Order: sequence, then structure tokens, then C-alpha cells
Amino acid sequence: MQEYAERDRIKYLRDKLETILMNSMKDSEIHGKHAVRLPNTISIAFPGTDAQALVIDLDLNKIAVSTGAACSSGSIEPSHVLAAMNLPTDQLMSTIRISLGRFSTEDEIISAGETIIDSVDKIKQQLPNIE
Repeated sequence: MQEYAERDRIKYLRDKLETILMNSMKDSEIHGKHAVRLPNTISIAFPGTDAQALVIDLDLNKIAVSTGAACSSGSIEPSHVLAAMNLPTDQLMSTIRISLGRFSTEDEIISAGETIIDSVDKIKQQLPNIE
């Protein structure tokens, strides 16, 4: 029973982070939003943003995200999983994967959401012609 409670808690935090991000950035897209998926993982595209630049900026802000699937961590290539879904190149190049941990808290999720929004806005201003 405890494992289900933990799964539900993590899913709640994932959904909260998605809501924070989508409310602020309406043009973003969560991949697999309506599919059965892991409760701790978000794959989200921020059109007009370079995912690699976003990963670096978030890392500087102590938020670890990636651009690839979990099975290809460390790769600089777009996710082969997303490519297999036939997503357009601009979505492939603007998608990051966010994973929540067992010890993630609601305060951390809120703070991470704010930081991600700030980073996306900053990168969009630096790279206005990407879309």
C-alpha cells in the first residue's frame, strides 16, 4: 500500500509541475500527456527554445534535466523515442525530460517550475529566430 501512496504523491507533484509550466507557457507541449506514463517523468517541448541551451542553463541553476530518453542519458542527440513518434524537428530540438525523485518536495517543484520558466524565457530572448 505504501508504494501506491508514494506513486500517487510523485504523480501529484509531476502534475503540479506540468500545470505550473503549461499555465505560464501555453505553446509548450507535454508528450504523451493523455497516455499511461511513468508518474515521475515529464517530456516537454518548449517551442522556440534550444533544449541543449536549456539543459545547460538549468544545470547552472542546480536543476538536472536531459534531452534524451533515460536509456540514452549523456547523449547530445534528440531522443530516439521522440523521433520514433515522428515529432517535427523543432519539437525534437526543444524537448527536455524532467524526472522527479522519491524525495522531491512540493516546494522544490514550485521553485523548479519558476526556474524553468525563467530559463525558457531567457533562452527565447537570446535565440529569437528558433522555431
